[in-house]
Amino acid sequence: MAVGMIFHEIFIVSLLLHCSLMALFLGMYFYVCWRKYRNISKNDLCLSLPQPAWDKMLFWPPHSTVTL
Repeated sequence: MAVGMIFHEIFIVSLLLHCSLMALFLGMYFYVCWRKYRNISKNDLCLSLPQPAWDKMLFWPPHSTVTL
């Protein structure tokens, strides 16, 4: 019984850790995309991407155009 409780607790903690890390990385990804989308006129962060791909990049870009 105690072994099952330990494994259950480890599973819950790892699930919470995984979800929080995924939320953190997704938040960082969308923040960087938003900053790049806002700085089109300044051209300081968006030199490596072609300009016509900006509206597509905001949601889910193909892996060939992602440069974070």
